[in-house]
Amino acid sequence: MNHNYQLTEKGKRDYFLIQRIIKDNDQKAYAELMQNYSKSLYYTLFKMVKDKDDTEDLLLLTFEKAFRNLKDYKPKYSFSTWLFRIAINSSIDFLRKKDKLCKVIPELNGDGIETASKKMPSSGLDPEEQLIQKQNSDFVRKCIQGLSPQYKKVIELRYIQENTYEEMAKKINLPVGTIKAQVFRGKKLMYNKLKQAIGK
Repeated sequence: MNHNYQLTEKGKRDYFLIQRIIKDNDQKAYAELMQNYSKSLYYTLFKMVKDKDDTEDLLLLTFEKAFRNLKDYKPKYSFSTWLFRIAINSSIDFLRKKDKLCKVIPELNGDGIETASKKMPSSGLDPEEQLIQKQNSDFVRKCIQGLSPQYKKVIELRYIQENTYEEMAKKINLPVGTIKAQVFRGKKLMYNKLKQAIGK
């Protein structure tokens, strides 16, 4: 560890989990990080998008983006600050797409997190960057690969390619309601895989 950084006990815990992921692709470390922050992230995302389904989508998307880019994380700031910034940026991108950005975004204080009302750079990737980064393996992607073809397709469209439900309906010629049901079932299967990975 770089001793120039003064980490809290929680920061040290996260740092060592991240090292296990980077060096050993440790799936239990992936799962532990998700478990540590899922509830607080869900609460933050829900305050922004005001919708349960959208919140669950953004929660998995946040972790997918974070795990994909873990090598870029530097412990100068806490992992939670870095993770919540990804979540906030993903939410802002989502709200822009949905033309909902005009709604009031609540302030998010504590744990070193800047208020969401401050201008933040977009976390959106261009198609080339997406293609390159999708080649990288991570825990969430492994969970997706383990799904049956029916659920794998909709989960990849939703979380990897970041399509809206309407865009998915056009691509695979299914009603939006059917797609939402398949995504919901696919997410439940992924959560079950997560629980197995952490031994619970």
